[in-house]
Amino acid sequence: MGDWLAQWLISNGFMGAPPKENFDTFEFIENHPAKDKIFEKLCIGGLCRSLDSTMNDILATLGYDYARRHLVIPIGREGENLHIATCDPCAFGTIDDIGARLGLNVICMLAKRSLLLSFFNEQRIGGAREESTAVRGERSENKKEERPKIPLDRLFEYFAELAVAARASDVHFECNGTGMRLRFRIDGKLKTIRQLDQNLARAAVTNIKLRAKLKLDETRLPQDGRLKIGIGGRTHDVRVSIIPNIYGENAVLRIFNGEREDFSLSNLGLNTSQISWINALSSLDSGLLLIAGPTGSGKTTTAYSLLKHIASPSKKVITVEDPIEYMLPRVSQVAVDEKIGLTFERILRAILRQAPNVIFIGEIRDPETAQSAIQAALTGHLILSTVHAGSAEEAVTRLQDLGISHYLIDSCLRCVIYQELMRLKCKFCQGEAQCSKCLGRKYYGRTGVFEILVSNDFIAGASPSKFNNFGFLCTVEREIARLGAILYGEDVRLKNLSL
Repeated sequence: MGDWLAQWLISNGFMGAPPKENFDTFEFIENHPAKDKIFEKLCIGGLCRSLDSTMNDILATLGYDYARRHLVIPIGREGENLHIATCDPCAFGTIDDIGARLGLNVICMLAKRSLLLSFFNEQRIGGAREESTAVRGERSENKKEERPKIPLDRLFEYFAELAVAARASDVHFECNGTGMRLRFRIDGKLKTIRQLDQNLARAAVTNIKLRAKLKLDETRLPQDGRLKIGIGGRTHDVRVSIIPNIYGENAVLRIFNGEREDFSLSNLGLNTSQISWINALSSLDSGLLLIAGPTGSGKTTTAYSLLKHIASPSKKVITVEDPIEYMLPRVSQVAVDEKIGLTFERILRAILRQAPNVIFIGEIRDPETAQSAIQAALTGHLILSTVHAGSAEEAVTRLQDLGISHYLIDSCLRCVIYQELMRLKCKFCQGEAQCSKCLGRKYYGRTGVFEILVSNDFIAGASPSKFNNFGFLCTVEREIARLGAILYGEDVRLKNLSL
């Protein structure tokens, strides 16, 4: 075990005389009556006699060369605790570094140095030794393009940095028959970045699981998690989704910049008339304001901008979200946790006892949440929420599909804001192939296009015969145009966009 351990045992009173020439310190500790006290003072969890249960996934993520250099081997995990075999449990700098790299609490198990050396000399670690720092590049039709070699423990940071630099909203790791395809979604469109070597596919997903504190041994069921990463002096929140497929596991990372958004209505793409409507509606004391649109259309950003506009020292604003994407000033935010029974419906019942003025419900997705939102809107609260729909009218139909009667919708629905995000033509290159901003895609950035439909209580002088068969929402273009509102198609035309 080395002279240092024998000297430590002597200095701490666990051994009297200096050891003989062939003295086995490992066996001495194993048979010592104060073995548990030795473990406590050495800050170890016990002794490691064999390496039959090594965790090759974590070893590949940690980096084979790193583990060999420091003679550490992960041998087990219990929740957030990772057990590693080491011959030097007093190397606190290395232990702290391992914990920081993996995001886990490290518990050392004392092992013989000869056992660790034998392991690294004789074992093959799931392909980690072979090309452990290789990343296969994309191939052109006639030649191979060389790519920089990336250590396994740096894969996540490397691709996250690429994604942020490319303004990607999400990153897709997709296992296929030849390895793993990496794609970025930029301005709403997916772009293939490169193909990863098959030997790295499993290690890449394991790395993501470790950082998101997901179960490493669960490969049959979907898992969701979150993590944070610092890039370029900013902290980015990342939402993680893992699902199994026939070749392995797919991972999707949704990237949020918690320090980026100022959430101003003027930055959304709303015109002056639309902002005037929203200002009037947000001053209401009660009712339901819906923000509708397809997935990824910016509904949450619009909702947060509206909440920031509404929040003031004279109003109590509470949100129910799954998950909380950004922190807002002067707003009490509550996260849903269905694992412990903390559902939208249960939180809403509790929130009503907090006497709020405004409640934001992250999404109306089931009958229970819809019914709770309607009841809260009918009892003197202003409710703001989002719903997935393909148009403003479909948002109303969606409420009916969730079991809300038309007379209840008529009583509380005040407004539907429908929105989509559309790409903007690159103003830097005008379509030049070598543009460093859009990379030849001809588009750079997106803007919102909106349609606002308002309940008939706000349409002065409108005849009931002009309303649709539900009797609560004005959809007659000339009536809305007369009052200055702009429909979706007109908003697109005025912004010189193409559908």
